[in-house]
Amino acid sequence: MPITPAQVAQLRAAMERRREQLFDEIALVRSRADENPAKEAFGVADVGDESVASHQTDVDNAAVERDAREVRDIDAALVRMDDGSYGTCIDCGQDIDPARLSVSPTSIRCTPCQERYEQTYGSGAASSL
Repeated sequence: MPITPAQVAQLRAAMERRREQLFDEIALVRSRADENPAKEAFGVADVGDESVASHQTDVDNAAVERDAREVRDIDAALVRMDDGSYGTCIDCGQDIDPARLSVSPTSIRCTPCQERYEQTYGSGAASSL
């Protein structure tokens, strides 16, 4: 069953709100980095302070990268909404279940095609070990 225009409108509004939240989160991390007291720790010859500061920088960078990736996914979904291809699987051309889109509004594949994709290419998550 294809997604209805009303459902698309609801999802568009939700994605636009989420996009703004992500921009706010990115700005917060950037401002925190600008005023980070850990910067002063680098002036102190304490390896522990440097390690903590470096770790926090890595965590912040990963958060910004994750948020930016989500913004790109949202932007791409909004483009698909505008061009009329939203809700159509990029692999098989069938409709993506509206229930799937309500949970994951930036989905580009139907569930069976996504499962095949993940079996073939993995989930895209890199192991940290």
